[in-house]
Amino acid sequence: RYLTRAGATVVLEGDWVPKRLVVLEFPSAEHIKAWYDSPEYRPLKELRQRTARSIMLIAEGIEAGEPKKKEA
Repeated sequence: RYLTRAGATVVLEGDWVPKRLVVLEFPSAEHIKAWYDSPEYRPLKELRQRTARSIMLIAEGIEAGEPKKKEA
C-alpha cells in the first residue's frame, strides 16, 4: 500500500535531498522480500535499476497504539 508518492520534499536536517520519495507499507519484512524477489516484479526492478538511481530500504514500523520499544 502506498503511504506517500511525493515529488517534493523538504529536508530539515542533513544533506540528503531526494528528488522523489515513495513509502510503501507491507505486513512484514518477509512480505517485502518476497515481493522484491518475485518473478512478477523482476522486469520492473530491472527496468528501474537500468534507468534510475535509487535507494531502497526496509524500516521497522509500529502498529497504531503500540507502545514504543525501550532501547537496551
